[in-house]
Amino acid sequence: MLHVIDADGSGFMALPTARELAGYPAWSPDGAHIAYAGQSGSWGIYVANADGSNLIRLTTDSAQKDMPRWSPDGQELVFARVVSAFSSCSVSVAMAPVRSS
Repeated sequence: MLHVIDADGSGFMALPTARELAGYPAWSPDGAHIAYAGQSGSWGIYVANADGSNLIRLTTDSAQKDMPRWSPDGQELVFARVVSAFSSCSVSVAMAPVRSS
């Protein structure tokens, strides 16, 4: 589960996530979206609005994926994709849909 809090310590809240297991959060450059790795059978990459609404899963294959990071313009995500556990790791790029908040 992911939580957010304002810089002054107020506004603590849990974001609705696809599953209880969620990590590697990354805010979009404009702060409107959050990307994270979550487990729903296999680890995948998810994107949601900053308040947790409009959650979508960007990846659907069974390979483990984590550590999403936004491009400077907020149009793409790069993330690690484990091809075979304990042997190699490749880097994949996915387009993140740009939505109005």
